[in-house]
Amino acid sequence: MEVVHLKDILKRKHHNIPRGVSYWLFFKRHILEKEEVRKDFEAQALDVEEFRSIVRSKANPKTLGPAFCRRKGSTTNARNINDMLVVVWKYYLALLHPESPIFVAPSPVGGLGLFARQQVTLSEGRRLFESFLWGVLFAVSEEEFVRLHERRYPSLYETDDSKPAHYIICGPIALANHCCGAGLAFTTPSHLPRKLEEFSDLHGVYAKVTDPSVLPQENEEIFVDYTALQSGQFFSDGECLCSSCLRRKE
Repeated sequence: MEVVHLKDILKRKHHNIPRGVSYWLFFKRHILEKEEVRKDFEAQALDVEEFRSIVRSKANPKTLGPAFCRRKGSTTNARNINDMLVVVWKYYLALLHPESPIFVAPSPVGGLGLFARQQVTLSEGRRLFESFLWGVLFAVSEEEFVRLHERRYPSLYETDDSKPAHYIICGPIALANHCCGAGLAFTTPSHLPRKLEEFSDLHGVYAKVTDPSVLPQENEEIFVDYTALQSGQFFSDGECLCSSCLRRKE
């Protein structure tokens, strides 16, 4: 089954994908997934103006940004770009700033993954996971959700109740790969803290410690056990091929 490209849905004239999802896709596609560009952002601690300057130089929203940043003759382009960069700055602080306790790198399981700069201890876990390892929930219609799920789009969340809500997850935690038996699980949805005021009125999810004995060591990948989620479900169709399951089969 094909993997759906969300950008194809966003190109349609009518869809209900929130604009905030486009912000995350721009950051992921044009900064995180391009290694040389990602290294430019990681090279030194940037202030806001330095960050914006590198974005314009390496991933110019006027040419690479979402459609609402590239409309010909539109007087709102500058405002739309500014609104996006205000949010993307938060992603930079969490994932690429050299003082962040987590960093992004290619994962042995494929694609990108999250890694710990130093050993994660239980006493530091709360600060780490609430301040850096968070995800924003953007609501979508059930129709769009089902379409994305059927085509294996990652980072989908559905609440587990009589009238489930449907979301796309954006932000740092969306990069966390699954491993059965990992020492982390997803929290239930909650309001995001004031420091993430750019996402005011939205809910988010975090990672919580479920087994302190298997927390990430220095430079190790940060895995989350999707199956340990108590409310809602992160979808993964078919047989699990995580490293833990493969070891058991061997």
